[in-house]
Amino acid sequence: SNHISEIKRLTDAQKSTFTNSIQTEITNLNALKTKIDGDTDAQTLRADVKSITASYRIYALYMPQIQIIAASNEILDNTDKFNALGIKLQDRISQAQSAGKDVSSLQVAYTDFQAKVTDAQAQANDAINTVTSLQPQDYPGNKTTLQSALKMLQTARLDLKNARQNAQTIIQGLRALEAGSSASEGTSSAY
Repeated sequence: SNHISEIKRLTDAQKSTFTNSIQTEITNLNALKTKIDGDTDAQTLRADVKSITASYRIYALYMPQIQIIAASNEILDNTDKFNALGIKLQDRISQAQSAGKDVSSLQVAYTDFQAKVTDAQAQANDAINTVTSLQPQDYPGNKTTLQSALKMLQTARLDLKNARQNAQTIIQGLRALEAGSSASEGTSSAY
């Protein structure tokens, strides 16, 4: 419940809905605990204990749901950082191109970088949208939806990994262009 307030990508209404739902489940579980403490026969006790997993979905739904939203939030924070890096990379590529350098391979890597970051952002947002509407009473029927959201996060993480590799390729390419520039300037000044 405390973790929900820290998630930036949820609206205040979504945070309120989650907090209220979780508090309702906590209240219901506390009432069940009181009932279990007062149970006097084994059959009633077994039924009450069984209802913990059959009727209350804190661990089955809320915990995975919040973990997916938190992971999505982290991915979206990273995409913001990647977008800021992308602006700098594009600026450096443009400068190299203006200096007469062949930046075609760097531009290809940059285009792929942008596509990967954009897809990671879309996957993370889709994961949030997919799980926010899930309701405890629909579990385990909505378990496949949770699994689908997890696959979206896996795709987003892979996208960011590939974007990072593209960024490294661009940075190395820019350094090589600068080193080639310095070497040619040194050679021409020797003549």
